[in-house]
Amino acid sequence: QNISLIYYRKNDLVNCKIYVEEALKIQPDNIVMLEKLSYLLMREGNIEEQAKIDQKLFFLKPDNSKISERLIDWFERIENLQNAIFHLKNYLKSYPYDQVRLKQLSKISNQAGMNSLELSALKKLEELGSKLDPDHHLKVGRASLSLGQQERAAMAFQKHLSKNPESSGLHFQLAKLYRQQ
Repeated sequence: QNISLIYYRKNDLVNCKIYVEEALKIQPDNIVMLEKLSYLLMREGNIEEQAKIDQKLFFLKPDNSKISERLIDWFERIENLQNAIFHLKNYLKSYPYDQVRLKQLSKISNQAGMNSLELSALKKLEELGSKLDPDHHLKVGRASLSLGQQERAAMAFQKHLSKNPESSGLHFQLAKLYRQQ
């Protein structure tokens, strides 16, 4: 463990990794060494192995939002949407105003068909007063509609149309909504 630190300080990451791996053979759940190995793997660009180490770290430190943050993009990349959402929610407990991650939560929730979660992320973005995507209200409308919230959907669609009057398909959708009410 101490020898790896010496190599680390000298920026000799190859030898540092050798001693980190040796330390982990003796103590496989050593959090400090696992975190160091995760960092070394990231520096090598070995994201697949890093994700495996980060998952083990998360198992040992389940509320660590920084580990969750590293796992979000990994799970999204391999299209494991449930785990990406799990880690996004865990991360957002510690960083509730991270607008980039809120947008990511809304997008992945939509892909996973979790419209109420998508809607709550979109609403949070509005509450934060963040610069909204051009199709923000369209997304709110679609999520609301899928949850059977016609009135909220109609209001969101109207907001979208006021900024994008050329959306002819949306005019039709809105007319249909008004006929249903």
